Amino acid sequence: MSNDNDTPTTATSTSTTAQKHNPLHGLTLEYIVTELVAGFGWENLGERIDIRCFTQDPSVASSLKFLRKTPWARTKVESLYLFMRREQARQKKWSTAATEAQQQQPTTPKAPKDDLPTIDINAPARTMAMGTAEADNGDDADDDDTQP
Repeated sequence: MSNDNDTPTTATSTSTTAQKHNPLHGLTLEYIVTELVAGFGWENLGERIDIRCFTQDPSVASSLKFLRKTPWARTKVESLYLFMRREQARQKKWSTAATEAQQQQPTTPKAPKDDLPTIDINAPARTMAMGTAEADNGDDADDDDTQP
């Protein structure tokens, strides 16, 4: 006699436990393909996974039909989807960390540019001959630019 109130077998409880940790659990193949197309585009998707349903007259419907019949192709598509999700999470983590680091840095006031000395690199070099004959002694007699 069979009891209708039997507890689930270990295979069922094991598969339920395994599905808890499956990142694809609850996602349809159509959703996965649509997300990949949105993320990569048909051309890039066809370059990453070289199958005709992505390269020749691609559509979601033809891709689904092929992927449901071809386990190795479906595995590649699911792997690429998981890769895309990991990369998105990694980028989000880095951008969040960068934003937090910018917010935590103390801001130090910068000196105004007017307070900084300016150096004209095109000006002739000055000599240290202020006490010699080269220095201007105030005598205008030997200046060539004055008129008599």
